[in-house]
Amino acid sequence: MIFKNLLLLFLSVSLFVDIFAKEVKQTANVSLEYDTNFEFYIHNLTTISDKKLQKLQNAYLTTYFRAWGLQKTTARKTDVAYLINKKYSLYYEYKNTVPEFIWDYLQKEANVEQLGSIEKRAIIIKDALIKALPTSSSFYKDDSLVGEGYPFDYNQLSNAYVNTPVLVSHLSLNKKWAFVENAYNVGWVKVENLAYIDDGLANTLMNNKEFKMSIKDNLSITHNNKPINKVNLGTIFAVIDNKTTTTIKDNKTQKAKLIYIDDNEYLKKFPIDFNETNVAMLIKELINEPYGWGGLNGRDCSSLTKDFLSSFGYPMQRNSHAQKQNGRYISLKHKSNKAKKEIIKKYGVPFLSLIYLRGHITLYVGIKNNEPMILHNIWAVRIMKNGKEARYKIGKSIISSLEVGSNIEGFIPNQSILSRAEGLIVLLR
Repeated sequence: MIFKNLLLLFLSVSLFVDIFAKEVKQTANVSLEYDTNFEFYIHNLTTISDKKLQKLQNAYLTTYFRAWGLQKTTARKTDVAYLINKKYSLYYEYKNTVPEFIWDYLQKEANVEQLGSIEKRAIIIKDALIKALPTSSSFYKDDSLVGEGYPFDYNQLSNAYVNTPVLVSHLSLNKKWAFVENAYNVGWVKVENLAYIDDGLANTLMNNKEFKMSIKDNLSITHNNKPINKVNLGTIFAVIDNKTTTTIKDNKTQKAKLIYIDDNEYLKKFPIDFNETNVAMLIKELINEPYGWGGLNGRDCSSLTKDFLSSFGYPMQRNSHAQKQNGRYISLKHKSNKAKKEIIKKYGVPFLSLIYLRGHITLYVGIKNNEPMILHNIWAVRIMKNGKEARYKIGKSIISSLEVGSNIEGFIPNQSILSRAEGLIVLLR
């Protein structure tokens, strides 16, 4: 009898799992409307003159080396461990409580009173994550709140690619983390990912006129055919005496030194020409990339636009709100959706214009079926489910209309990208 009941229970559970799996599969198979044919948009591109490209390069490099021009960090003590002030709203993943002793420990490790005690130039020698606190731990808000929880780690601020100039303000108490400033951010990086650099070498790099850039992610760079590092699209390399260089840490001095690296077809003269071949090459590399909040395991919306536009010499800030300060800003606020579309179609320049909304930024790529289309890395769209606001996960970079998700059950029209769009940023006309 017991065996029979257990068998019936097993069969019932199996049936339930089977039905549930089918329901999940059916939901997952709802065809989210987005475009996979990126080549459709890459034609009749605006021309950027050689003079303009040179001007862009100069502006980009001035920004890129900004940290080495500082006598002291612009960070304040409140920047060093600000996340601790939000500790009562933060958790480990799955709303696991962070013990008070952990916050106490991190407060001590942040070594706030030592801000500005080092003030030395350094350079990133291995791709580094920039953290709000000197720890690799992740901290989330209550994941029962809509739009919170994974992947929105409040300790993850940004990332810094190989060869990025930084200014080291001070070290954590255990000397494993450095509080640094680069062109756009302040935050904590692991000491093992950087090397201090002598002023002579730093000045050589700052005064250099020729650079290359990686146009491929996860690219292996080699020295005498031996792998020495892996880099991502957007990484800058100085060309000195007609040879491409990178920085590594000298084993004897523990300071940065230059070494030559082998030629590579994916290292192109910076900035690259704005033409159909190069635009297609970058879009192919960036599209369908998994969403990576703050540059963790991928790109988010602003790192996608930054790395794409940086390749052509545009010095782009690292977050969406700051990026709206570039170029000519055309307000879309208080406009109807129809009016917004007409403004975008009239003034938008494909691949050289951004569309901004609070918390998100997209690259305008052109018009298809009379609809403005965008490239963006997006985590999810807002929907209603069982009478409550929820999220329909996308979790990658796509080309879509401004009303992506409109064919999904529960789609909220007044929460679409189009409805929430606040501005069009035209970088070049």
